[in-house]
Amino acid sequence: MFRSSRVSRAFLAASFVALLGVTFLAGCGAVGMGKKSIALTISASAELNNCGKASPQPLEFAVIQVTDEKPIAGTSLVQVWAKEKALFGDALLTRDTGSIVPGAAKQPFAFQRNAKAKAVIVIGNFCKPDGSCWYATQDLSKGSKLSLEAGASCLTRVTKKKK
Repeated sequence: MFRSSRVSRAFLAASFVALLGVTFLAGCGAVGMGKKSIALTISASAELNNCGKASPQPLEFAVIQVTDEKPIAGTSLVQVWAKEKALFGDALLTRDTGSIVPGAAKQPFAFQRNAKAKAVIVIGNFCKPDGSCWYATQDLSKGSKLSLEAGASCLTRVTKKKK
């Protein structure tokens, strides 16, 4: 009787751990797959975020989902970075962050898509941004895949070459 009790407890514990693992993996898998995600691919130049100097720096970026992208037009990075809620108000749905190191080849990121989102905006926290290319927008009616190159002070959209 004692032995079967130990086996039962061990079996229950193993089953519980397995169930937790399957639940965790199912939740994580949903982020990177299907129509309910935003796929972002970023590659970084060797001069990434170099602040106008010889040494490149990693770049932190934010991916925000909004119902209206218009408020970002004409703003500066200083007015937007970490102040997205103040700028967009109720139009801001989500804010996720990531980072990339200088010289990194294509690095994929996936973010859970908010059903109410109309656009996604990628904001690069450049130490010396150039003009308004520190951010890139994607109207989600045109798709939820975005490919960018991060340079010394700009984000540049990468487009597929037609054959």
